[in-house]
Amino acid sequence: MKILHTADWHLGKHLEYRSRIEEQEQFVDELVYIVDEHCIDFIIIAGDIYDTFNPSASAERLFFRAMNLLSNGGKRPILIVAGNHDSPQRLSAVSPIATKQGVIIIDKITTKFDAGDYEYFSILESKPGFIKLSINGEKLSIVTIPYVSESRLNELIYNSSSTEKDMQKSYSDKIESLINEACTNYEQDSINIAVGHFYIVGGEQSRSERDIELGGIFSVSSSALPMSAQYVAMGHLHRAQNIKNNIYYSGSPIQYSKKEAHI
Repeated sequence: MKILHTADWHLGKHLEYRSRIEEQEQFVDELVYIVDEHCIDFIIIAGDIYDTFNPSASAERLFFRAMNLLSNGGKRPILIVAGNHDSPQRLSAVSPIATKQGVIIIDKITTKFDAGDYEYFSILESKPGFIKLSINGEKLSIVTIPYVSESRLNELIYNSSSTEKDMQKSYSDKIESLINEACTNYEQDSINIAVGHFYIVGGEQSRSERDIELGGIFSVSSSALPMSAQYVAMGHLHRAQNIKNNIYYSGSPIQYSKKEAHI
């Protein structure tokens, strides 16, 4: 199976008040050419489809056009996890229609889908942080970790039996517990991958990410990522890079600041 990993499109982004939508349209056309030329079977988009929670009409039109062309009418499934720039509510609003077209949108960690057969793929199993697909007769087991705030993490993890020590765990430890639980669903006869949108310690930043969203309490140790996965597809950092072993950031498709002109 051929899988393409991309992320951080930031549709609708401006550079010093100049719209980048024409460049983004060219990127989409080039990406469609690449997936067709290389006969890609499955596409992963690891967050930050849009640049803001309230994207412009032109940005939304480009997203819908991209999904229609890339999915080839549902024949090529696409998995999207939400990034910190995306509005989960806006993405979830189109999810029921998108799924029928082969576009699976994980807007929140708690997002689940009904198991069943679609025209060109099947959802074999779905639970918070995990989805299992069948595409062209092959199984994919995917850990899915969209961007999540620490307060939302606490709501997901803690309950009445949680101790004070539990509540003092770091953001990285909390993400790791979610990943470890989801990884128990991996199988030997499946393609096992993970998709996430957050900052991994040691990742090289560029200048167009917003500093307040990187590092600090929102840093995740690379050891939290599953070594049992064949590939870990990350979004958030705009520079394409291999963090460690099987962990990769795809980077942004085009440069989003003058400081990124040569990356």
